[in-house]
Amino acid sequence: MTNGELHTVYIGFGGNIGDVANNIAAARQTLDGLFRVNANVHSSLYLSKPHGKVEQDDFINAVSSFQTSLAPMQLLKEMITIENTLGRTREIHWGPRTIDLDLLLYGEEVIETEALTVPHRHIQDREFVLYPLNEIAPDLVIPERGPLSILLNCCADNGLKRLEEQEAVQA
Repeated sequence: MTNGELHTVYIGFGGNIGDVANNIAAARQTLDGLFRVNANVHSSLYLSKPHGKVEQDDFINAVSSFQTSLAPMQLLKEMITIENTLGRTREIHWGPRTIDLDLLLYGEEVIETEALTVPHRHIQDREFVLYPLNEIAPDLVIPERGPLSILLNCCADNGLKRLEEQEAVQA
């Protein structure tokens, strides 16, 4: 629980149905518009191959950093509301989706509940998280996982392609 203290959080965005780039932009803007949440920096958009056993289109992914005084579960609740507003349905595990928001990191905290695991359970295995994260926070140390630079060296890019050529967008 927070008492007004600001925490740096990293949120992953992704999707592969509809206008994903617009959905990511809308989700970022909605988060930034929330009381007690302010954007720091946004990564470029990246095209990635899907994970899992479901045949589906490639994904567009990004990562953003925010400052927030919301407690982790409050933030998660807001993120789920944004997903639902943007047409997210949960029919197939790791299946196609209009938008997916993942709370990757919440400050230095390690959280393990039924509803939320931070750092994200698969953060070290996901090129579509590590590469955009490296774009905006190359010196980051991920709790219980280690320096981002080392995790990145151990994670193949799996054909990940940066879609935007500009540098990370400062909010």
